[in-house]
Amino acid sequence: MGILPWPPADVLALLPSSDVAVWTENLNLARASSEIPGLFGEVLSLAGELGAMDRLGLGVESRPETEVIARRSLEASFDEKRGELVRQLDIFDRDIQTNVSGLIERLRTGEIDFTAEAQAAFGSASTEIVETTGYLTLLFLEYEWQAEKVKSESK
Repeated sequence: MGILPWPPADVLALLPSSDVAVWTENLNLARASSEIPGLFGEVLSLAGELGAMDRLGLGVESRPETEVIARRSLEASFDEKRGELVRQLDIFDRDIQTNVSGLIERLRTGEIDFTAEAQAAFGSASTEIVETTGYLTLLFLEYEWQAEKVKSESK
């Protein structure tokens, strides 16, 4: 199933890796863990894949068994990751939680073709979904950056 992942690999390259973690620790620098943004991206990607499967009629019981199994696996991953994200978002205000839930639901139901939205963004076209996703990702990164900064300053 090759639905375009979000965030794209070039965006993920900007997020902290294990090498960066070692360097920042050795230099006693604050860094954001990017746990929430990464989880948010995973959930959006899974929601987009399942929404695309719905639009195309893939993974339903009348389809080949391997396809049905793959869909069930995606659904299980989606449910698990979404639940984890919801727990992580408890620290944010209700409006943020509502925005995230609404975005996920729109992708999951197939109302939005996430692949087309992402491709439009790569072509420099701004869309509501890309802007919302970017805003929320930056918000989560900022929150984690501030939390790590406070944590490192209290050492």
